[in-house]
Amino acid sequence: MSVFCYSISGYHGHIVAVEVDIRRGLPGIDIVGLPGSEIREAKERMRVAIRNTGFQFPSGHITVNLSPADVPKNGVAFDLAIAVAILQTSEQALKDFSDNLLVLGELKLSGEVDPVKGVISALSEAVDRGISCFLIPSENYQEANALQAGLIAGIKHLSQLKENTINFKSPQADQEHVAVSLGPDFSDYYMSNDMYFALQIIAGGFHHALFMGPPGLGKTMAARRIPSLMPPLSISEALEVTRIYSISDLYKEFNGLIYMRPTRVPHHSATVEGMIGGGKYIMPGEISLAHNGILILDEAAEFKAKILQSLREPLEVHEVHISRAAKKYHFPANFQLLLTSNKCPCGNFSSSTDVCLCTRSELFQYWKKLGAALLDRIDIRIDFKQHIDRRLYSVQELKNMHENVLRISQVQEKRYQFEPYRWNSRIPVQDFKRFCVLDVHSEQFLEKKTQEHRLTIRGKYSVLRVARTLADLYHRKNILKNDIEKALQFRIRDSTLGFL
Repeated sequence: MSVFCYSISGYHGHIVAVEVDIRRGLPGIDIVGLPGSEIREAKERMRVAIRNTGFQFPSGHITVNLSPADVPKNGVAFDLAIAVAILQTSEQALKDFSDNLLVLGELKLSGEVDPVKGVISALSEAVDRGISCFLIPSENYQEANALQAGLIAGIKHLSQLKENTINFKSPQADQEHVAVSLGPDFSDYYMSNDMYFALQIIAGGFHHALFMGPPGLGKTMAARRIPSLMPPLSISEALEVTRIYSISDLYKEFNGLIYMRPTRVPHHSATVEGMIGGGKYIMPGEISLAHNGILILDEAAEFKAKILQSLREPLEVHEVHISRAAKKYHFPANFQLLLTSNKCPCGNFSSSTDVCLCTRSELFQYWKKLGAALLDRIDIRIDFKQHIDRRLYSVQELKNMHENVLRISQVQEKRYQFEPYRWNSRIPVQDFKRFCVLDVHSEQFLEKKTQEHRLTIRGKYSVLRVARTLADLYHRKNILKNDIEKALQFRIRDSTLGFL
């Protein structure tokens, strides 16, 4: 039997073999293979825990090798793995167990086994390595069960190894589907017909959007309610989200796969590491915690310019790469970005009731943080204005709204079933001729408007992506001129803010 553990290192991490050699010599333990401080301290916790549970701690010199040796190892999950490897090598436990075994868990001095983070990530990597038996803390059992793979045994106390009460069994099929809270819906939200229509396009095509206008008109309320329109995650998407939350130690409140799209609303005081990922031990940032879900930047112009500009690459490649010295890490980051913002620092620009006291220079500085490059990646821009006819929509109208979004999503899922993406907003340039078919008149109209509104190449393709969602809403296979015209209305510059 070979014992393995797991070292969190980005999204994938490393499966680590735990090898033990016991020989005559001065009593002691050496742990080699780039162990972190937590692992170096593990030998004392593990020594006391073994003795306190009735085992005999080997009297010779013990060498523990963590392989591969060139990978730094950190965390407390190695406690139980090292203890099991020593007990198995000294023939005190698992003597007849022949399968490779992944072991995770933190030990208390009493021998109790505490839960650890990253369990579902560890099991996913172990399955890819051909390891099919897992010994994990009992409190992590439901998380491991969500993967539906291999043979799993939960352990509460090290003494279970001595009593031979460890029971490996297949995952239970009736796992509970757990969702991130959706938050409020649109039942209490006053909106115009234009907003009712626009929200379906934003949610249906997973398009990035900017909500701008004077304060108090419902920009933030609209953004926070969009998750209630979104379809649930597929199994593969749910595994990705659950894995990220497991690595981040945010899984404790769940008992199965996370099937509803996550929503993250970071404060504008967030750091670059908090938003993008990083830190002493590389952890996912907000953009990865919003993977397959929604990232809302409320009062976007209040965020630091460095943070806003750091979003540009993830918005294009849908993942984030973090470099630290000789190591590189990556996390998925395929999220929908929703920005809300006033039009000026005082908030009264374009207000029909209040006077804006901001100078032209202050306006430019206010929007300079977002910058043209980031704004060019925003497919839809909604201008909230006062004195627009708004009303509460009926239950049936809201139901129709939700059903339209689900139907658009299903159309895309079928269309892109053999592609590495599933949303209209993610269509790459090389696939436009396949999925965004235009007749001659529509193509000429698009070229004319591209020049007239001085759209960039990215802006032109953004219009096509939105037009594709509009065509899906109206049950059309091909894009018509009318779809392009409506998509342009979501894109063209504000007449009062020419630099947008």
